[in-house]
Amino acid sequence: MYGGIHYRVETGAEEQIRQIPWQLPPLVRITDRTVELDALERHRARTAHEGYPALAAVSGLGGVGKTAVALT
Repeated sequence: MYGGIHYRVETGAEEQIRQIPWQLPPLVRITDRTVELDALERHRARTAHEGYPALAAVSGLGGVGKTAVALT
């Protein structure tokens, strides 16, 4: 099943069986997103240098590659 989260836990002496949720697509090679990836990397590097966690929002129309960019 794609995108669902399913857990099955057996009680008693039986082992606990857990299915790991898979909700993000596999990593893919990004092309023509150099400017966007550079901006995200500069943001990450600056906050790491300053000792703060980084937070970035990626937005755009459906199907333009937001998830792929965010996972890179």
